[in-house]
Amino acid sequence: MALQIAHTTRDLSDRERTILIAIIEHYIERGEPIGSRTLSKHISLALSPATIRNVMSDLKDKDYLSQPHTSSGRVPTDKGLRFYVDTILKQKQTRVYKMLHSVELGRDIIKQDLSDVLNRVSGLLAELSGEAGLVLTPQISKMRLKSLGLVKLAEKKIIVIFVSESGFVQDKIVFIEEDVSKSELTKISNYINHHFEGKSIPQIMATLRHLIEEDRVAYDKLYRHVVAISTKCFGYEAHQGDEENLYITGTNQIVDKLDALDFKQVKSLLEGFETKTRLLKVLQSFISACNKDDLVVSIGRENHEDFLTRCSIVSAPYSYNGDNYGIVGVIGPKRMDYSYAISVVSHIARQLSKLLEELTV
Repeated sequence: MALQIAHTTRDLSDRERTILIAIIEHYIERGEPIGSRTLSKHISLALSPATIRNVMSDLKDKDYLSQPHTSSGRVPTDKGLRFYVDTILKQKQTRVYKMLHSVELGRDIIKQDLSDVLNRVSGLLAELSGEAGLVLTPQISKMRLKSLGLVKLAEKKIIVIFVSESGFVQDKIVFIEEDVSKSELTKISNYINHHFEGKSIPQIMATLRHLIEEDRVAYDKLYRHVVAISTKCFGYEAHQGDEENLYITGTNQIVDKLDALDFKQVKSLLEGFETKTRLLKVLQSFISACNKDDLVVSIGRENHEDFLTRCSIVSAPYSYNGDNYGIVGVIGPKRMDYSYAISVVSHIARQLSKLLEELTV
């Protein structure tokens, strides 16, 4: 999978690269600054602490390192971590641990609702990675209808059960302007299922507009009900605010690793996870920029949200019918093990895409 948002590092010498990599890998392992004397014992170059200190100072001037508080040690900046992800991980094959080969999403995990599966996948991502797992559900507009069920709850009040070809089930209560009997609802659902099966919501709405333009709706009671109820089910207003849903599991694992943050930062992070709206916006920007099989690593301020400046997100799209359908990923502190996180996310994205294709064969 491709790594996105590459940056050039031509301003770095081989010596600077070696030292920067050593500092970053120490930071990923221990989450703490490292000084020149300690670093001199851990790198392959025969350099004195004074020489290393001068190189670290140059890297700081180039914004690859920062010096927290008054400590003599250094930690990587977002730019430094971006260098590591783009240059180091791109140059070598991302390691896939043996344990991942046994992790498969088989048909047995499907019951009725794809949303149940996606929720379980977020938990699996958290379990495998040790970070928070996240899954962005498919956009409603990208789903194709398999069947639509209509159940009368009360006068002018029905429940609509939408089942997509990929197995995603969504139900919602809809209020209609004109009361419809149970037998009429059956006729309406039969008509919709017969004429719209396999079509996407934009295609369904285009057909409905064609019916209206032909004036068939004005003369036929069935068409009138089909248009009215379908508009409530599939129209733009029906899906404002719920185009996607987001499953997040394991947020406590991030908080445990970010115990050095002050209370306000932790609170902001948890509120961001709770409301989901801002995180959804970040993930939506990823999927809109992705090609099939792309993988995105977004570090700190690259997420463009204040509550995520201490975090990195590794995400990849899962596909259905050749199109990006949603996103799986992990979110954790900036010192996450990027190589392993990329392996986990890539593997699960491929497995989920494979499962979706198999379920429609």
